Amino acid sequence: MALLPSGPARSPTDARSPPDNCNGCMRCSPRAGRLECNCCHQLQMPPAQLLIVEDELLLGKRLAHQLQALGYAVTDIVASGQEALERAESNPPDLVLMDIALKGDRDGIETAAQLRERADIPLVYLTAYADEATLARAEATGAYGYLLKPYKERELHATIKLALQTHCQQRQARAQTQQDYGQLLQQTEAQLNYLVRHDGATGLPNRLALREQFERAVTYRDRQTPLPVLFVSPDRFRRIGESLGQQASDALAAAIAERLRACLEAGDLLASPEPNCLAAIANSGQGPQDAAQLARILIEALHAPFELAEREVFLTASVGIALYPRDGTQLDVLLARAKTAAEQVQSGGGDRHGFYDSRWDATSTDRLTLETALRYALEREELYLCYQPCIDARTGKLVGAEALLRWQHPSWGNIPPGRFIPIAEEIGAIGTIGEWVLRTACRQFAHWNAQLRSPLQVAINLSARQFDRADLAQNLSAICQEAGLNPRNLELEVTETLLVQDIDRARQQLAQLSQLGIATALDDFGTGYASLNYLKQLPFQTLKIDRAFVQNLNTDRHNAAIAVAIMQMAERLNLRIVAEGLETEAELQFLQQHPCHELQGFLLSPPLPSKSFERQFVRQAWRSHLPG
Repeated sequence: MALLPSGPARSPTDARSPPDNCNGCMRCSPRAGRLECNCCHQLQMPPAQLLIVEDELLLGKRLAHQLQALGYAVTDIVASGQEALERAESNPPDLVLMDIALKGDRDGIETAAQLRERADIPLVYLTAYADEATLARAEATGAYGYLLKPYKERELHATIKLALQTHCQQRQARAQTQQDYGQLLQQTEAQLNYLVRHDGATGLPNRLALREQFERAVTYRDRQTPLPVLFVSPDRFRRIGESLGQQASDALAAAIAERLRACLEAGDLLASPEPNCLAAIANSGQGPQDAAQLARILIEALHAPFELAEREVFLTASVGIALYPRDGTQLDVLLARAKTAAEQVQSGGGDRHGFYDSRWDATSTDRLTLETALRYALEREELYLCYQPCIDARTGKLVGAEALLRWQHPSWGNIPPGRFIPIAEEIGAIGTIGEWVLRTACRQFAHWNAQLRSPLQVAINLSARQFDRADLAQNLSAICQEAGLNPRNLELEVTETLLVQDIDRARQQLAQLSQLGIATALDDFGTGYASLNYLKQLPFQTLKIDRAFVQNLNTDRHNAAIAVAIMQMAERLNLRIVAEGLETEAELQFLQQHPCHELQGFLLSPPLPSKSFERQFVRQAWRSHLPG
């Protein structure tokens, strides 16, 4: 039954309560479409609109007239829970007055619970029920008041007024919290962006930032003009650092960076691609002669003694040089070859420079042989899977494992994955191999889960070729069905490099996987291109912190700062956090003091063949696997 309200229909956000300095007259009178407090004469917004849910129409009408006399507007009187939900959706009131005994298949408490899930509307119960069971049920719905019939008009007005005020304050607090959260998220983003792109000791860009700068540099450079990449390796730095201590060693690294920076021209790049080593990209150089001249200047700049902790430190350096595009077109290749040249120089005594020589690379014939063998490895059953356990950081119990591909060649022995997987990707064999990995791992975990009370989750790395398949979701669904594995027990790990080409396509693929119940994890976080951007735009469930940031957490302040920032960011985005590469108990203790959910690493177990994994972990899934 609709009544004529004393003000226009409004959303709940327009609700206003009497001024704070009202002396408690408890009555306001209509005046020119507004309300004026009788005691303080302050004008207010239109009256709060109330929805009455009462199964007895006569009582509902009587209550409506009572409320209008108090200055409220009544939008409607309904007798059932279904009608209440419909009215609240079509014309949201500022507050609902709810009886517990209603017509229809749900009572007032069930209706209130559903209303709370659908909308942010405060609710007050008006009922004759006072038993403990009913009160407990009503309390669970988050009501703003509970009035027992019969009640006095003053009690009704005070309860409504307090409910509206409390709800308004809560909305303001939530808005402020959201604003504070947004600011904190932005600050954490900025901090994390800086940490993952800079070296902790020198403040220089790291390999990730240098890679981005290098790609911009070669975009605007004539490929006929060589671009020198110099790798600067201070001689005996590790020995000197061990005698000085960590703090003085960091100060020495910063001083070296400062001297080298002063030697470069505008447009040249200086970075720290790995600890205790620096790299320069000579944008101002025009060829080998300019690169050699710059190398001599850098070496000479380090000859003057460094003053640290009231002592003089003398230092020399070896500089290796690689030329783009002659020695490679990718930064990582150029750095590796410049480093090889520096190591050759160091082996001869150091304190000079040298160019990379392609004759040092004797792998081309080996690679061709490896390619041929890899094409037959699957059908010859030389490939197999190992499983590295994933352990709950709090309870120590087994929650799953990552499936890792291995190759045991009959003549060459165990070939490292870092050597053969890139080759499989290049020659197009990774699709077939990846399919075999998925089917094998899913069958294995379906078998194990059938024996366990709590199922385990298997994590499998997905290659770019697999991720780009148009029928990826359908294929995975078929594999799970064939293996007898619940899709919710499958997690696919993808790296940022998979996503960088087409983020819209990636979002579509991940959404389809999510609809199947298959979880996805962003692997090697912090080592790719635009991690934060992907975290916010793509529907991941898990973030895996790269082992590079887990190592030496208790002694490396830079790694510790990055790891903490990553965990805080992931926690605010409601992501499950997995730390990879755990090797020491000190690292374990550090991670347990922060929001890290699961752990992987050699401290807990190396990757194991299926039989060993079953014996050591599956059959003992009930116990803690944490050390001690």
